[in-house]
Amino acid sequence: MSDIREASAQAAAAPVAPGAVVETGTAGPVSVIMPVLNEERHLAESVSHVLGQDYPGDLELVLAVGPSRDRTEQIANRLAAADSRITVVANPSGQIPAALNLAVRIARHQVIARIDGHALFPPGYLRTPYYCRGKVGTIERVLPAIVNSEESAYGRGGGPKKVLYRVRFAIHDLWPDYAGPKHDSVEIEIFEHWIEPAE
Repeated sequence: MSDIREASAQAAAAPVAPGAVVETGTAGPVSVIMPVLNEERHLAESVSHVLGQDYPGDLELVLAVGPSRDRTEQIANRLAAADSRITVVANPSGQIPAALNLAVRIARHQVIARIDGHALFPPGYLRTPYYCRGKVGTIERVLPAIVNSEESAYGRGGGPKKVLYRVRFAIHDLWPDYAGPKHDSVEIEIFEHWIEPAE
């Protein structure tokens, strides 16, 4: 019962009420982190799929390279020398959790995306989480304040709880090539620091 009261109090104190028209922020910088071990055959192609993303914001790629038995380290260093967006960090243990922690530690941006050294991002993959940025929507519901789970997952938790809003957008505003009815809409949950009242 106390959790319900707390949630109700947080919703009542929220700065933006349901029904308000709001605008989301524009695409911010993102760091892609890639744990790498024995990926000589796949690394260059995987990196090219990251750097070739149609992403409107600043993009960096951090390669956490373990003690490989092949030419993975040499390839990673060659790729980094050819493109300033790539940073290489050594991962002596070769373990994935250690690689992720090392990569996050030196990442320049707060938004993190993760990919494996043999995986390929499909076209538009990085843009997808940001399809609603810079768009105008209507708040349908104010949800309880919570800690950002992504920040907690990457060791950046401990900050204040933030109000989460459920915002409705017209699908055609997000995806101009959407083939469905023009009145179709979608609801997306967005933290308070990503929205502001629309002018």
